[in-house]
Amino acid sequence: MLYADINAGYLGGTLLVNGSQAQSPVAISNGCTLGGSGIVGTIVVSAGGTVSPGASAGILTSSNVTWSAGSTFRVELNGAAPGAGHDQLNVRGLVSLGSATLNVSVGFTPEPGQSFVILNNDNTDAVSGTFAGLANGATLTAGGFTFLIRYTGGSGNDIVLTDTRPPAPLIPFGSVWKYLDEGSDQGTGWRGTNFNDSAWVAGPAQLGYGEGDEATVVGYGPDAANKYVTTYFRRAFTVASPADFGCLLLRLVRDDGVAVYLNGTEVVRDNLPAGTITHVTPAVTFLAAPYETNVFLAGIDPALLIAGTNVLAVEIHQSDLFSSDISFDLELTGSIPGDPACVQRRVWNGPAGNQPNNRRWTRPVNWVGNIAPSAGDILHFPAGAIQLTNLNDFPAGTRFHSIEFGGLGYRLQGTGVLLENGLTEIPQLTGAGSNVLELALTLATNQSIGLYFSGGSYQLGDIATAGHILSWESGNGTIAGGLSGAGGLTLASGTLRLSGTNTHTGLTRVTGTGLVVDGLITASTLLIQSNGIVIGTGTVNTVQCPAGRLRPGATSGQSGTLTAGDVTFGPGGTFNVPLLNTNGGHGRLVVNGAVVLGGALFYPSSVSSLFNPALGHVTRIIDNDGTDPVQGTFANLPEGGQVNIGSAPHRISYQGGDGNDVTLMRVPAAVALVPLSFGSTNLALCWSTNGAGLTLETTTNLASPVWIPATNLPVRVGQNYCVTNPVIVPRQFFRLRWP
Repeated sequence: MLYADINAGYLGGTLLVNGSQAQSPVAISNGCTLGGSGIVGTIVVSAGGTVSPGASAGILTSSNVTWSAGSTFRVELNGAAPGAGHDQLNVRGLVSLGSATLNVSVGFTPEPGQSFVILNNDNTDAVSGTFAGLANGATLTAGGFTFLIRYTGGSGNDIVLTDTRPPAPLIPFGSVWKYLDEGSDQGTGWRGTNFNDSAWVAGPAQLGYGEGDEATVVGYGPDAANKYVTTYFRRAFTVASPADFGCLLLRLVRDDGVAVYLNGTEVVRDNLPAGTITHVTPAVTFLAAPYETNVFLAGIDPALLIAGTNVLAVEIHQSDLFSSDISFDLELTGSIPGDPACVQRRVWNGPAGNQPNNRRWTRPVNWVGNIAPSAGDILHFPAGAIQLTNLNDFPAGTRFHSIEFGGLGYRLQGTGVLLENGLTEIPQLTGAGSNVLELALTLATNQSIGLYFSGGSYQLGDIATAGHILSWESGNGTIAGGLSGAGGLTLASGTLRLSGTNTHTGLTRVTGTGLVVDGLITASTLLIQSNGIVIGTGTVNTVQCPAGRLRPGATSGQSGTLTAGDVTFGPGGTFNVPLLNTNGGHGRLVVNGAVVLGGALFYPSSVSSLFNPALGHVTRIIDNDGTDPVQGTFANLPEGGQVNIGSAPHRISYQGGDGNDVTLMRVPAAVALVPLSFGSTNLALCWSTNGAGLTLETTTNLASPVWIPATNLPVRVGQNYCVTNPVIVPRQFFRLRWP
């Protein structure tokens, strides 16, 4: 046995082995270092001892190696190649790290995403233990660079350091592509690396026609009503070391259908039918804005990469022969092995039968290709799957990239997921039906829900915002559970119903139609802007409506009561009240705080023939249950101002009800008081029958009048009411009063 010990006489306590001592074990004690580029037997490193391959950079080979706590593995990274550029320990047996310290120095600038195998474990056994404070997937900083460490790298059991800076895209957006746009059938050979595309035309992306945003306009043939269905694209790129990539992510803009091939293997198919496709196979459906410009994400297996020249081949298919446009652009990026950004797209199937196993997400056989998803993957639920009701049995809070629906009738149950990139439809759905997410969602980032399906709806359960903003971009849906956390909600388009208890504290912003609140919003401020509409019969917190519409009541113009805290309108806002009948069939806003009207527009809607109140009937449209007065008025409606509802005039009051409510009182239509005849002792005055319920009053002094009813009662004469009144004094004044 060789002992590396200060007292053993080796220079500086360092033993350099550059020859072969393959059968001789080495014990490295406190203060001593083993280096060199030779071969030794088993290495045992005690506390204070160090293994440092090479004299500078080098490869040291051993059989087994065991470190103890307090010992060190020192590695120099001065170049890309092991031995010539960086240190490497090559182990032919077992590896036990024992919480030793990893000491890394960097003497050059590595490429972004570059990997270094610092311990090449050529046995089949896994590495035992970790370095001190460095779990698998942890990061460390050396020489101003950050590296991710894996104990399962290389061939599966090597120790690898990888620069965490993302590699440059293998194919950036806007790249130059070879393309063929003459309508021919290229078969399948064009997809591979050996195909000769020298006769194809080249141009930068975006490629397509019909939208005006193309960098390269491709052709569609001589007849605009009989366009070529398929256009072909190819792009070559170089990869020096496929092992440097843990995953590949494709970002794709396409209109309408697309199939993508990497080195001849199909890796993506979207909006195209299953089975064999040819140059005349149409896309499944027409993609309209904004779906045709959305970026489609897909993970690709990096095992398909080859060292040297690789080829990505793409075919874009029109949905019909007279479609107005096509679009194509693509970005291909690679992530380092172990990078959490690695994304794979897993497609659900689930075998027939009602056995519980057939519904579980963790079971590989339930997914296309018999590969269950891993954390960070895209989950795709297509049309035609056998099991539509399925169960997430991953640990609660497992992180997934996004959830895609390509079919209807799904019911997702089980433990909650941590979601990175929202919900969407791929392809755009048509027909009638719904999808239900009973499982809870937690937002890992600000993200959106883009559901373009107009024939049905989506129902979601509990959503924990975790400080992030959820944007509802389109589609019809219900959050039947509730939003929670410090994040917020933005409704940009579509219709979203909140029917549960929502305790989130971030802003609820409504800029498009329309938010329906049938449940509770307990803490969030509701901001209605631009074209936003808020409807409902639930309870909300503070409401601000500077520009938009607030309408208490159920959907479809039905009546109902919406309860709020403080309510503040601006001059661009609208208070929209449905008025269906006089027996409580109207919208009403109950306010538990301050009411500021701010010159907003008052707009009665859904006025029914059943809303025909008698003269003097009072309809309370804002029930201000505090003691503070209503601040401001509606536009052009001062206190006592008149507004016509249907053909019936009403008088508005901001001091109605118990003194601070907003009310509408039915009043008579305006009438004229017309003298019919005048004698020396009597005066006959008449007004139209529209003025039923009016009282004729008289006084002799307008400076300080005392009005008293006329002596005689009115008598109907044709279309008028008339009163013959005795003339008492030479100057006498009359008026009609109601009520």
